[in-house]
Amino acid sequence: MKGTLMLTMGLVAMVALVGCGVNNPAGPGAQAGGFATVAPKEASQGNDIIGTWQMQGGSGTSPLIAFKNGGGVEVTEAAGYEAPLTVSGTYVADGNKLIMMAGVEAEKDAGMAPQILERFTTYTYAVDGNELTLTDAYGATRWVKM
Repeated sequence: MKGTLMLTMGLVAMVALVGCGVNNPAGPGAQAGGFATVAPKEASQGNDIIGTWQMQGGSGTSPLIAFKNGGGVEVTEAAGYEAPLTVSGTYVADGNKLIMMAGVEAEKDAGMAPQILERFTTYTYAVDGNELTLTDAYGATRWVKM
């Protein structure tokens, strides 16, 4: 029941946000009689995070985040679980802003992986060599490229 409620609320929010977008002919910033033009993102944006990253300062059971070409992401955690658990989703990198969204299947099973789902949020990010820093409302975490 809780999963159904979360899914319904997510769908309502998504529909509301899509209806208000600049690409909606009736949305804010739209040009009269047509769609607003949005400058395409550079292909290199977000490419610096592609790969697998392990939380810094942890042991072999530290969480992993794997960013893939095309906007896919997987978060794997072993601590607190009998076997490593992986949740898939998508990400969007825009400037220094990173948004990670869990897949629909993960949201249905939210009770199984609450600590993993907390990682699917909005961050500011910075890459310095092989170190990734993700900062959210609770502070910064550092990740090392594997």
